[in-house]
Amino acid sequence: MRRRRGTRQPAGTGRPVAEAAIVGGIAAAHVVDHRLVPVRFHLGTHLASAAAAVAAARAAGASLDELGLGPARLRAALRRGVLGSLVIGAIVGAGALVPRTRPLFTDARVLDVSPGQVAYTSLVEIPFGTAVYEEVVFRGVILGLAMRRFSPPGAIAVSSALFGLWHILPALADREHHPATRTAHPAAVVAGAVAATTLAGVLFGVERVRTGSVLAPVLTHATTNAVAYAVAAGVARRARDGIVLEVA
Repeated sequence: MRRRRGTRQPAGTGRPVAEAAIVGGIAAAHVVDHRLVPVRFHLGTHLASAAAAVAAARAAGASLDELGLGPARLRAALRRGVLGSLVIGAIVGAGALVPRTRPLFTDARVLDVSPGQVAYTSLVEIPFGTAVYEEVVFRGVILGLAMRRFSPPGAIAVSSALFGLWHILPALADREHHPATRTAHPAAVVAGAVAATTLAGVLFGVERVRTGSVLAPVLTHATTNAVAYAVAAGVARRARDGIVLEVA
């Protein structure tokens, strides 16, 4: 009998030890990546890690549909992902025009980046090195394996909590580059980042479960990060050149 999309597999399905090893391997690779691998290699290492996670899940018996990688739901996922991307892009873009939220886009690392680098980062590094990587790992592999053990809401909660913890190291690394967080206590910065990314993980997880595909959250995730990066670069350049954006 074909299992209905969004339902849990019967208890005992899968290999718990293998599934726990996959999650542990993903976490270990993340720590090594942040601590030892130069940033210029992250696009390659991230895609390799995502591919390895999928291969490991497949070896543990997961199907492509379980991982949100099957072809059947791509059209519905594309529609939802495009809609989500348009909404998120508009919200993020508008945030740069509001004086109260504009400081959130301040980042010393984008002060002197060239237009070509902005385009490459927005169109290549972020979509593939961040969105594809994290969505395949979390909304694909981890969420897919969690749905063998829990109901869809429970699986979303588990994968989202892990997604929040995943951002501890990035939050610590980014802290010095933002005026809003530079003087804050590291624990406060980490707590805020974990809470925000856990919530984002829930939203991405709902997209994935409703469409049955990681394509929708990949598109929404990529748009959120890419637009935020491009806006941050624009805000930094205008601040450097003495151009002030205001909303009446």
